[in-house]
Amino acid sequence: MPALFTAIFLPFVLLCSSCTRKEASITDQLEQISILADTEPDTAYFAIKSIEKNVIKSKEGFAKYCLVYSKILDKNYIDATSDSLIAPAFLYYSKKGASKEKAEAYYYAGRIQENIGNFSKSMEYLHSAEKSLPDEITELDGLIYSAKARIYHNSIEYKSAALNYNKAADTYRFLNNKNRYCLNKLREADCLLKCQLIQDTHLILKSLEEDLKDLPESTVNKYYQVKIVYLEMTGSDEKSRMTEVYRSAIKDKKIIDWIMIARIALSNRNADSALEALQMHRKYNSESGVYFYYLAKACEMKEDWPEAAKAFKEYISIHSGIGADILSQDTRFVEERRIHQDTIEKEKSRRIILSLAAISFFMALAVASLLIITIRKQLKIESLQRENLQNQLDELMLEREELAALEQKNREGRKIISERLRIIDQFVMSDAFSDSIFESKASETLKTIISDRAEFVRQNRLIFNQSSSEFIHHLKEKGLTDREIDHCCLYAIGMNGKMVTTFTNAKRHYHIGSDVRKKLGLNTHDTNISIYIRNLYHQMQSL
Repeated sequence: MPALFTAIFLPFVLLCSSCTRKEASITDQLEQISILADTEPDTAYFAIKSIEKNVIKSKEGFAKYCLVYSKILDKNYIDATSDSLIAPAFLYYSKKGASKEKAEAYYYAGRIQENIGNFSKSMEYLHSAEKSLPDEITELDGLIYSAKARIYHNSIEYKSAALNYNKAADTYRFLNNKNRYCLNKLREADCLLKCQLIQDTHLILKSLEEDLKDLPESTVNKYYQVKIVYLEMTGSDEKSRMTEVYRSAIKDKKIIDWIMIARIALSNRNADSALEALQMHRKYNSESGVYFYYLAKACEMKEDWPEAAKAFKEYISIHSGIGADILSQDTRFVEERRIHQDTIEKEKSRRIILSLAAISFFMALAVASLLIITIRKQLKIESLQRENLQNQLDELMLEREELAALEQKNREGRKIISERLRIIDQFVMSDAFSDSIFESKASETLKTIISDRAEFVRQNRLIFNQSSSEFIHHLKEKGLTDREIDHCCLYAIGMNGKMVTTFTNAKRHYHIGSDVRKKLGLNTHDTNISIYIRNLYHQMQSL
């Protein structure tokens, strides 16, 4: 019997021992591959694919394998959109293992949620990752802070994004990673600009000037982008020269922000330079809505009405999703615009000829001079009216672009925003927009649409009264007036101060904003009022 037992079970014991040794060897390999991923991620990728994962029998070993594999995918910029790989590691390390592995498991789980657009779940995992970090500062600290900053950035919470970019930068400075340090400082500066913190942005840009010569071109490219926007916001004439420096400094032309260069050229009324920059953008990038918008403005500046019309149609089509069948209804635009322009020129010539004939025959020199002055005055008035209508049209198009962005990011008020966009698009796609924009009927329609912003404000507040009564009740308890509550409801759907001023047409907007801050217990150094109101609204919703 003992001999039989030995004959049957000894091979099994030896096999188990062999598997244990093999699994231990694979665990050692995984440690080496994880270290290799920090410096040579592509080599690490091929290394881990060669491992026989079927040999790994223990939960700890398989969790290690999944964690290292997730790390390698992230290092190789392969965005995972399924949690099937990280799940075993997450389940194991959330209960067992060292703090470093636990933090990594939470981090890579958060990255997957970020990839699929579930920002709230991603932020939950990243907060847990941050809490699990070991005392020793490693690259993982920087990765977690950078990921949190990206999510805040995408959620338009620029102050929180700037804070986390700053933490990431401090981590990389401690680790002597100059490029990552500078890149995160530039991202911080970008967010500070959006918060109107101009001086803080200036200090960051100044501190990085000496490091430019030692940085990769992609980081230098980011520096010039932030620098030019900073000069643009401060109204500096230096922005045009800096744009030329930017173009010559960056050798890889496909990473240059040609849209920004086109915008600067248009602000200097240089349509040719803008068109050249837009052509470069099209060479390296897909045709986006913003591309067609600036193309339309450049063609408009050159009075190339057919091309401007085509570009505006593409812009509207991209942003509103209007089908080609609707756009085709306006095929008369180009020809009628040309005929309209010819008619104007002929009418001007006819009037001049008749005027000169009448003046030479009937009037003395003094009367002729008076008539000419009167005509010029009338033409100037018409020109100013035309310019005013063009400004109103530009304002309406900008409003449409801002509302379209809000509609995508906000559940609150989406119905009323969609209705406002429908009204604007209906006007833009009509014959009034194409050839009669400066005639009485079309101009009155344009003025009516702009003046109807008050109705938008009223409807927006009604939505909050119905769906978020706790939010409205809280504001009333704080002593806010009806007008102040209107402002808060606009902030709550994502508007900034400039947009709120436009929709409320309140010249005292900043005084109203100051009164709201006082009643809500905020001082001048606290958070941006729009960010505070959105956070307050979400807090009230979660009660």
